[in-house]
Amino acid sequence: MNIDQIRYFLGLADELHFWNASEKLNITQSALSRHIQALEAELGVVLFDRTKRKVELTAAGTFLKTEWARLLTELDNVQRQARLLGDGETGTLRVGHPSSIRFSILPDLVVAMIRAYPNVRMELVSVDDVDMEELLMGYQIDIGFEREHPGHASLASRLLLVEPMALVVPESHAISAATFQSLSQVADEPFVLPSHCHNGLYMQTLYGLFPQYGFTPNVVFESDHGTTLLSLVARGLGVTILPLSYEKGAPAGVRFLPLPHDTSLYMIWRQNNNCNLIRNTIRVATDVLTTETA
Repeated sequence: MNIDQIRYFLGLADELHFWNASEKLNITQSALSRHIQALEAELGVVLFDRTKRKVELTAAGTFLKTEWARLLTELDNVQRQARLLGDGETGTLRVGHPSSIRFSILPDLVVAMIRAYPNVRMELVSVDDVDMEELLMGYQIDIGFEREHPGHASLASRLLLVEPMALVVPESHAISAATFQSLSQVADEPFVLPSHCHNGLYMQTLYGLFPQYGFTPNVVFESDHGTTLLSLVARGLGVTILPLSYEKGAPAGVRFLPLPHDTSLYMIWRQNNNCNLIRNTIRVATDVLTTETA
């Protein structure tokens, strides 16, 4: 018994006429008859009652018509799902991201992925105080967005975006876009900043700004969550420095003042993960960033 024989059986079960069924199945009437006889011999049951005037399903044939039709539909669905997986058009994608892109790049990426690949399910993991590279190497996420080039040799990356850093002050602050000239203007103010215990390139870049302006910040509160820092600034508890992309999702009561210093955003993934879903996501993310910066 093979799939073709089952399809021939179902074709005849629908038509109940050998000539009509053979025409639709694109085989000769004699070949169809041989396949049905072979199927009946293998099963040990008669599937059709045949007379010169008509062909009818037996009870066994009626049962098998229902069950085999259902099974073939399931088989077709399984094969279709396998092709979609192979093409990267379905599956689950676990994405790690910093909170800085939660209101800017990330929503645009999700919308673009839904439009291009509606059968892909995305799991979004906000990562600020956890090592993104460890999550990737531990197979806890499939792809990540990070502010620095990966250091692990087993990770691949693509630079997606270079954006300005910004000084963030309370809306009521005396410094405005018209009067802001230098970071040294807030040298004596309290700062709320990410923890200095992290030693990545982003943190080196951030804390490396202050010596360029001749002061060490008075850090009164530390948090690795940008949204927390923004809330503290909005309450007037200090000023901070964040990537400018935070401005899109910032709470009321803060003001962003761009600085002449940049930070990068990379997409990173495991080099040994060459599935088409990853390739498709990289392409969509690149298209999204290209559109936004055009």
